[in-house]
Amino acid sequence: MTWGGKIARFYAGRITERALMKASDTEEPRKDTEQKCEAYYYLGMAYLLGVGTGGKSASPDTARAEQRFRECVATGVYDFGEYWRALGELNRLHGM
Repeated sequence: MTWGGKIARFYAGRITERALMKASDTEEPRKDTEQKCEAYYYLGMAYLLGVGTGGKSASPDTARAEQRFRECVATGVYDFGEYWRALGELNRLHGM
C-alpha cells in the first residue's frame, strides 16, 4: 500500500494515529522527514476537524492540532504543501 493510501486509511478510521506514525517511518532520511511532515499535518487537521479514531466524530482539539502543526513545521520540509498549510493553520489559530 502506498503512503498516501495509509493517510486515506487513517481518515477512514481503518488505522490509528499510532499506526499512521509508524507507517511514516522509513530508512531513507529525506523520505522519512517528508512523510513525518505529511503525517503531522494530517493528524493536526484531524484534531482540528474533530475526526476521531475509527472514523467516529470527536470534539475538535485545537491544542493537539497546534502541537501537530508545530511538529510539521519543525520538519523544515519547505517544498511540501503540508508545511505551508500547517504554518497557515498556526497563523489562523493565533489570529495572525
